[in-house]
Amino acid sequence: MGVVKKGGIDIVLNDATGRSTPVCAAYLNDQERLIGTPAVQQAKRNMKNTILFPTRFLGLNGTCTQQLELENRFVSHKVVSLESNKLAFEVSNMGQ
Repeated sequence: MGVVKKGGIDIVLNDATGRSTPVCAAYLNDQERLIGTPAVQQAKRNMKNTILFPTRFLGLNGTCTQQLELENRFVSHKVVSLESNKLAFEVSNMGQ
């Protein structure tokens, strides 16, 4: 994550690891949700239920079909369009 200041952009570091935290969320079958670095580590074992870099889809909606096709090549999770043309990520959590 970055913070814009007068002199430029400063990267905010994660307190636990001293690195910048990636934008990522992983959903496990036993009601557990991982965010940040633990989710990236879990992604190797659980790609379908891991949402990597959802920020790629900021500003897009269901009518941006050409851009969505391009972005879907780089993600493992399913991106769906809701009735309101908003985008959502489909994952399996607690058997649902």
